[in-house]
Amino acid sequence: QALAHAWFTKSVPARQPKELDLQVLSRLRTFRRLNKFKQVALSIIVSMLTDSAVAQGRQMFSDLDRDGDGFVTIKELREGMERMRVKKSNIEEETQQIFRAEEKKRATSALKVLRKRNSFIEDSKLPPFTYTEFLAATFDRAKHTTEAVCRTAFLLFDKDGSGQLDKNELLDGRLLGELTAEEAEQLVNDLDADGDCEISFKEFMVLMAPEPE
Repeated sequence: QALAHAWFTKSVPARQPKELDLQVLSRLRTFRRLNKFKQVALSIIVSMLTDSAVAQGRQMFSDLDRDGDGFVTIKELREGMERMRVKKSNIEEETQQIFRAEEKKRATSALKVLRKRNSFIEDSKLPPFTYTEFLAATFDRAKHTTEAVCRTAFLLFDKDGSGQLDKNELLDGRLLGELTAEEAEQLVNDLDADGDCEISFKEFMVLMAPEPE
């Protein structure tokens, strides 16, 4: 909620080049493949970052949420990127009004082609992103998932302050929502590299390392 408030009330810098948009598309797809624990941990981390660290994602979310419903789909992102590409290729000066009608015509044609692609159809099946999820998926993790930030996030899960996360702490429901005992146990087993049935901070740091793009 606080993040959403910041989005509505604070000014944001201009959009970055299209190459960066393609990187964001990759990050959004990757985020949907992450387990629930990592998605929540990234959402916690992004809530602690400075405005400048999330400015790019905030601006893009604002641009893409055309109906203002607070959600953005990858489908909307791809359509927005296509509109941007057509606009850049057609309009060189704001005073050249003659290009406006042609821009709209070519954008409509390009979107029709885009919507027929198999990858676009598959992207349409992915759940929409909330504002916080969008920021969690798109911020520069290589730059901002520092040990200090990750430790703060880890401590929010570590209820007893033991430096280890066990199944019961994941079942708390406060951060991860409702999990079954089997889901929590599987989550611990997936992340437990040393076989002690708990997640250490070192193991948590390995989990938070960014995936190759």
